[in-house]
Amino acid sequence: MQQFLSELKTGENQRESLRGLIDALKAHPGDSKQCLAALSRDEWCGLLASEDAKTRKNTAQLLSMLPWETEDASAVCEALYNTYRSEETLFVREAYIKAMSAFDAKPYEEGLRQRFDQLSSWDFSAEDQKHIRKERAQLGQLLSALSESGGHTRKDLPRGKMWLFRSEPWLLNLIAEEYPQGRRLPFGLLVEGKQPAKLVENRLYEQLLIQVPQAKEHPVCESDFCDGFRNSGLMKLLSELYVEEKAFSFRLDIYGKYEQDARIALMKRASAALEDATGGYLYNAPADYEIELVLFPRRDGTFGVFLWPGDLGAERFAYRKHTSAVSMAPQKAAAAALICKPFLQKGVFRVDAFCGEGTWLVECDRIAPARETFGCDIFGDAIRGGRENAEAAGVDIHFIQRDFFDFTNRQSFAELLGELPDLFHKEPGEKNAFFRGFFQNALAITREDSVWMVITAEENLLKKNLRLHENLKLQLQAPFGKTKALYIIRRQDEGLE
Repeated sequence: MQQFLSELKTGENQRESLRGLIDALKAHPGDSKQCLAALSRDEWCGLLASEDAKTRKNTAQLLSMLPWETEDASAVCEALYNTYRSEETLFVREAYIKAMSAFDAKPYEEGLRQRFDQLSSWDFSAEDQKHIRKERAQLGQLLSALSESGGHTRKDLPRGKMWLFRSEPWLLNLIAEEYPQGRRLPFGLLVEGKQPAKLVENRLYEQLLIQVPQAKEHPVCESDFCDGFRNSGLMKLLSELYVEEKAFSFRLDIYGKYEQDARIALMKRASAALEDATGGYLYNAPADYEIELVLFPRRDGTFGVFLWPGDLGAERFAYRKHTSAVSMAPQKAAAAALICKPFLQKGVFRVDAFCGEGTWLVECDRIAPARETFGCDIFGDAIRGGRENAEAAGVDIHFIQRDFFDFTNRQSFAELLGELPDLFHKEPGEKNAFFRGFFQNALAITREDSVWMVITAEENLLKKNLRLHENLKLQLQAPFGKTKALYIIRRQDEGLE
């Protein structure tokens, strides 16, 4: 670092020295004070006047990495803004905006917004568009951060739009039972939103998208993304969804059977075309976006276009403060509770043998509140997280950290839940021992007229153990993902000799 600083002082190899300092500070941020002290504030800012464009760009980046005092920081930000205004080399401009993001740029908000509006309304050559897009995206992100109101305010959801439920196929099958008029597509279930708020409340989807209307004569297609976007109903849809008429940061994704490199290249083309079609009103910011556009390929070579308008439906499972990599997904827990609904009773004693953070228990309680609910799990982190989740959901669950095979309770349970652990890595003897132990303790803690709701991928072992117990009858077997199924088992001891 000392060599780079010495060369800066003597005016030698400025571009390379600045690049070296940037790399050095990325590797060792603690050296930033030493770097700052090597030159005065005016000397650092003076490097912005270099005749070499890359030197100016490197200077802007380095200035944003140094630990300036408040007064000096204001002066540096002013220097960056003034240099930005006079900069004629397009590829450098975004660097000033990105650097200003590290400072309080509020005094320059009006000037920056005027520049953004200019970039959104002026016509640029194809050669310049690449750099204009980058500058516009950086401006949009900085202006969004400076805006006191933050992002956009969503209106009441418009009626009559077409919505796409996206989820695993077996979950879509359950959703389709609720919306028999829906149309099944390769990427989801398309339904009409006569009551959009009800669609949002559905607990079985992973993602909910709104279809963007397209002009029949100008479909969105690979040969001319820009024309398709320009003639689509996207801008009108956004005005129906949001109050403020200001720019949106977006991310664009394309589904379909593409090679990864081809898909990325296509996404870049489509994103650039969307920016051009909207004059920068939508700017690409995949790391910090407010809305997402999703393109699904059709057989005729065109694309269906759908809008993800932010966190719709996030409040459905707001109680899940703690999760882990092995937690049951909330949509699956809601589906399990829905499948079990005909067998769930209110006011009974209910237990989950392998409860994790308790999501399945919470979802069952929404359908049929129990008198007492217990959750058993061997992992302490899951138990602690489950207690907080249950409190947030307003459900009283007694979480107990214990191996289910050793779990006992003075009161017998009328309902037993359990997503059994994956046993694919176990030897046959270990699998058999696990199922024997599970059935043995399940019989010990449940009532004679109890119902068991079990999720497992081990169909043969489950049914083998059912055959060994004539008082256990399989009432229902329902798909639960690619390899698992949910089994409803009824215990009936009465009348047996």
